[in-house]
Amino acid sequence: MAVEHLFKDEATEEKGERARMASFIGAMAIADLVKTTLGPKGMDKILQSTGRGRNISVTNDGATILKSLHIDNPAAKVLVDISKVQDDEVGDGTTSVVVLAGELLREAEKLVAVKIHPMTIIAGYRMAAECAQKALLKKVMDNKDDAEKFKADLMKIAMTTLSSKILSQDKEHFATLAVDAVMRLKGSTNLESIQIIKKPGGSLIDSFLDEGFILDKKIGIGQPKRIENANILVANTAMDTDKVKIYGARVRVDSMARVAQIEGAEKEKMKEKVQKIISHGINCFINRQLIYNFPEELFADAGILAIEHADFDGIERLALVTGGEIASTFDNPESVKLGHCKLIEEIMIGEDKLIHFSGVEMGQACTIVLRGASNHVLDEAERSLHDALCVLSQTVVDSRVLLGGGWPEMVMAKEVDELARKTPGKKAHAIEAFSKALQAIPTTIADNAGLDSAELISQLRAEHHQEGSKAGIDVITGAVGDMEKLGISEAFKVKQAVLLSATEAAEMILRVDEIITCAPRRREDRIENFPILLQLDRKNRKGFTMDANLLEQGTTIEERNRVFEEIREVNDNMMLISHEAFKDILFILASILLLYHLVLPCNTKLPLVVIVLGAVFIVFTSFWSILQLKLVESRTISVGGQEFTVGRKKWLHIIVLIVLTFVGVMMIVSLSLCNKPCSG
Repeated sequence: MAVEHLFKDEATEEKGERARMASFIGAMAIADLVKTTLGPKGMDKILQSTGRGRNISVTNDGATILKSLHIDNPAAKVLVDISKVQDDEVGDGTTSVVVLAGELLREAEKLVAVKIHPMTIIAGYRMAAECAQKALLKKVMDNKDDAEKFKADLMKIAMTTLSSKILSQDKEHFATLAVDAVMRLKGSTNLESIQIIKKPGGSLIDSFLDEGFILDKKIGIGQPKRIENANILVANTAMDTDKVKIYGARVRVDSMARVAQIEGAEKEKMKEKVQKIISHGINCFINRQLIYNFPEELFADAGILAIEHADFDGIERLALVTGGEIASTFDNPESVKLGHCKLIEEIMIGEDKLIHFSGVEMGQACTIVLRGASNHVLDEAERSLHDALCVLSQTVVDSRVLLGGGWPEMVMAKEVDELARKTPGKKAHAIEAFSKALQAIPTTIADNAGLDSAELISQLRAEHHQEGSKAGIDVITGAVGDMEKLGISEAFKVKQAVLLSATEAAEMILRVDEIITCAPRRREDRIENFPILLQLDRKNRKGFTMDANLLEQGTTIEERNRVFEEIREVNDNMMLISHEAFKDILFILASILLLYHLVLPCNTKLPLVVIVLGAVFIVFTSFWSILQLKLVESRTISVGGQEFTVGRKKWLHIIVLIVLTFVGVMMIVSLSLCNKPCSG
C-alpha cells in the first residue's frame, strides 16, 4: 500500500528529472552571474544593500559578489560555498571555479538529455580531472632554488592577479608592494603581520609600504610625541571597573564635605591602580577601552604615552607584532608580558595623524597604506591587494608556477581530448564534455574583452597541437600571444584548486535525483501562552473559553490557524442554534397575538388548549436549544497530541433563552386571564 503523504504540510519534494533540472539551472544561473567579471577586461558589479542607508560596494571579486547574495536554490549554494573555500584557501580563482563548475553542469545537461546516465558522466569527469591534473604537473615551473628568478615569478603572478582588478592601471607598483610584504614573512602564510590601512585622499599610486606597525590613532594633548626603546602594555579593560558611580548613585551624606571625601577616596584608589601599572616598567600604555582624564594626566606626568579607545583589530595586531600580551585585568599587571619596539612616533598621512611603531619584535611586520579617491575605491583596492597577498603567500609555500592567459586550460583540454579518443563507451562523451568545459575559461576571457572567441579558441587549439606551445590570449592586442614573453603567470596551487573543486561540486550536483524541502521549524512563531491565540483574532476572541491545560502548551502558526477554524465553526453552530430558538419562540408569540387580535371574538378568552400548547412549545424549544448548546460546548480539538475543550460561554445564550421563555409564557398567561375587549 503506497504512502500518500509522507511529509508535513509545508515540506515539498521534487524528484527525478525535475530535481536534476532545478539543480542544473540554479548552478548555471550563478555561473552566468559572475562570468562577466572574469579576466583582465571583466566588468564590475554594484552591490546595494536593502537595509537602512542602502550601502553600496563596487567589486568584480567573485567571492564578494556571491557572499552578498541570498540564494534559495540548493545547487547554487554549493557553488557559492566552493567560491568561499577557494577564497579562504588560495585567495584567487573564486570566479574561475564557479564558471568551470557551471560549464561542467551545462555540458552534463546535454549528455543527460541524450540518455547518458549521471553516474557514467561522473566516472568520465573523474578520469578527465585526473588526466588534466597530470597534464598540469608536466608543465609546472619551479624556480625556488634561484632567489632572483623566484622573485620574478612572484612579480608575474602578482601582476597577473591584479590585472583583473581595480589596481590594474598601477599593477606593477602594487605587485612590488605585495611581493615585498610577502617576502618579509620568510615563508609564513600568516598575513596578520601585514596590516592594510585605508586613507582617503590622493590617488592609488600614492599607496606605499611602511616597515613597522601603524596604529590609526593620534597622540593626545600633553602626551609625549616620541618614545625610544618602548615597553608597551596593551590592555582591553576599563580603568574604572571598581569605581563607585557618584552620578546616579544614592549616597546618604550630611554635608558636601562628605561628597568631596568620597571623590577624594576614588582618586586615591585610581592613583594606586595607575602606580601599579607604571611600576611594571612601561613607557607606553594602549587600552581598547577608555582611560579617562584623571588617569591620563597621571600617565602624562610620569612621561608615559597613554592611548585610549584603540580599535580591537589594532590592539590584537599590535600585541602580535610587538611580542606582548593583552591584559584583561589590572589586578596583577606585572604578570602580563610587555611588547617592545625601538621607536614610537606620530606621523602624518594626508590630513590625519597616526602613531608609528618601528623596530617591532616581529621583524616581518609591515603596513601597506592605501590612498584613493573614495572609500569605495579603497575597499575594492583592499580586496584586490588581499587576493594578491594570499596567492603570493601560498606560492611561497608551493613554488610551482604555470603560464596564464588561458594556457593551462588549453593544455588540459588537449590532454583530455586525447584521453577521450582512447576511451571506449559512453564515458568518452563525458570526457569530451569535460574538455569543452575547460575551454570555456579562455572563451569567457575573450568574450569579456570583446574579442572573437570562436576564432581565438580555434587558433589556440592549432597552436597547442605543436609541442612546447606557450600560446594564450593576449587581451591587449586581441590576438594569440606567447605567455612566457608577456610575463603572464599563475600559481599552480590556484589552478589545481579550481580544477578539483569545480569537478567535485559538479559531481555532487550530478548525483542529485531528489530535492526535499523540509518544513521549517519556526521558533519565533511558537506561542508559549496559548490564550494569546484568542487575542490575535479579535473577531473571535470575546466569550471564548479554553481548557486550563492549554496554558502550558506551545503551538505553531499552522496549529493556531487550525484551532481558529475549529473555534469559528463552534461559534457558528452555537449562533445558529440560538438564532433558530429565538426565531421559533418569537414565531409562537406572534401567532398567538395574531390569533388573539384578529380571530378571537370580543368578550371571550383564549382557549385553554392554545395556552397550554403555546407554553409547552416555548418551553420545549428553549430546553432543546439549551441541550444542543451544551453538546456543542463539549466539543474537543487536538493540539500537540492532546485534546482540549473549546467553545463560547454558554451562560449568555442560556440566560437570553430563559428570559425570552419566561416573558413569552407570562404574555400567554396574561392574555388568558382577561376577555378580549370590544372596540367602540
